Amino acid sequence: MLRRTNKQRGTVKTLREKFEEKLTDSGGKSKWTGSTNNIGYPKMKVDGEMVLGSHVALRLAGRPVPKDKVVMHEDNDKSNLKASNLHIGTQKENLKQMRDEGRDRPRGVAQEPDVKTASAWALLYEVARGL
Repeated sequence: MLRRTNKQRGTVKTLREKFEEKLTDSGGKSKWTGSTNNIGYPKMKVDGEMVLGSHVALRLAGRPVPKDKVVMHEDNDKSNLKASNLHIGTQKENLKQMRDEGRDRPRGVAQEPDVKTASAWALLYEVARGL
């Protein structure tokens, strides 16, 4: 079902209307202004369940995402939900794209600490050594 209701006001909005309320056009991108999940991906409630915004965008564009596939962002901007920026692929393809673009890190390797963190650890190390 692609309709959503607001029982308190008695109004009915289509999924497209609710989706487009959460977008702003910015520099040729359709930027999401609604809620996000814990890692920053747009999400919204559809028929009582939370669905990723990219899946809603593709469904509205007539390209539903199969359960065994993922949505990949051409520009790597997870808040850009313009249908032309999204394509369907496998998790393997998604990970390869990340590696090819240098956006991954080997498993078990921590990210480089920022300068403040590195300086704080260096200071603690010197204090611990009694210097």
